[in-house]
Amino acid sequence: MYNKAIVSWIAAILWMATIFLLSHQPANDSSKLSLGVLDFFMQSLSAMVPQVEMHADLLHTVVRKGAHFGAYFILGILMLNGLRQIGGKGVKAAVLALCLCFLYAITDEIHQLFIPGRSGQFTDVLIDTAGAATGIGIFSLVLHLFRKKT
Repeated sequence: MYNKAIVSWIAAILWMATIFLLSHQPANDSSKLSLGVLDFFMQSLSAMVPQVEMHADLLHTVVRKGAHFGAYFILGILMLNGLRQIGGKGVKAAVLALCLCFLYAITDEIHQLFIPGRSGQFTDVLIDTAGAATGIGIFSLVLHLFRKKT
């Protein structure tokens, strides 16, 4: 159990570092990254469904906000797993994991205030927290279903 706890917390900390590094990119670099993802998505979609009209600005926003949601979805799972490995159980562990993700999202947005061309947005904190809550909820459901089968 001790080794699982260490590995779980290392995974969570590494993921937090990844979020930090992505947030530390100046606006131009961050936009290039998301535009690269968007370009790949648009080319793939237009090849599969050529009759669909795509709006790049809207899709760029969806990609950027989806990245926030997805990053914190994963962080929520990692946080809850880390807490479970040190004895956290049930709703209390889930709420604590969500609170930790919420606090990290706030610090992430504050961090962005000091990065050229970036800004901290409370709406991003809400999107991040929604991603974490969804990850925590799905992970909890999977754990619950797995326990019932064993």
